Amino acid sequence: MARYCRSRVDLRPSEPGRGAMLTEGYGSRKQWEPVNARLINLLEGQLSVRGLTYGQLAVLIGRDSSTVSRALSGRGIPSRAVTELMARSLGLDEHTMMAVRGEAVAIRRRGQSVRAAGGPPDGMRTHREFLDALQETIRGANLSQREIGLRSHGTLKRSTIGAVLRGERSAPLELVMTIIEICGVVAPSAVASWEEAWCDLAEPDRERRRQRRWAGYSLRRYLRGLPAHRRPSAWARYVEERNLDDTLRGNR
Repeated sequence: MARYCRSRVDLRPSEPGRGAMLTEGYGSRKQWEPVNARLINLLEGQLSVRGLTYGQLAVLIGRDSSTVSRALSGRGIPSRAVTELMARSLGLDEHTMMAVRGEAVAIRRRGQSVRAAGGPPDGMRTHREFLDALQETIRGANLSQREIGLRSHGTLKRSTIGAVLRGERSAPLELVMTIIEICGVVAPSAVASWEEAWCDLAEPDRERRRQRRWAGYSLRRYLRGLPAHRRPSAWARYVEERNLDDTLRGNR
């Protein structure tokens, strides 16, 4: 899975706006959160060294304690003003702190511009959310699954599109890329963002399905070699030993 996704980056580094974007990330929360965490850790560390509470820091910067708590919670990037006040009050280098904050803001801003150009939404964490985002892109283009099939010139079948969006079949990268192109997503950064989102969320689903199919195939071959009266107990033991999920349990 990861090897395939990395190969797409390695094979196209010179393509303007695409190879680099895959490396940089598409500005989602998972890209800017680590940078923001670095900022928070610097502030929290100095707060601990000085033996101050949030309430005491709030008094020092002239704000209420809820402002300090919110700024250091990591749920968002602290405002410029609050970051400067906390850095100054804690004796930290303001230039360094603002540079770290600026890096996090730049990543988040890049993500906002990518999403404005048709890229995937922020905060996706599951394959289902990826499919919902793809479905929303289709709705935003005011297209039906039938129209997408027609515009693909026979490349995509309506039944295939429907099965993928319902989660009944895995989502091949070629299908996803064709759909977003038909929906008018052409900005290189947005296209690359969909590719990265596919690597993160859709390709693992494809791999799980492939492994289940192979496990089912191997099991059926094994069971065919046993006497009929031994097959039910052998099946149960096989499932239990390998901790297989309910999907495979129904593949008998």
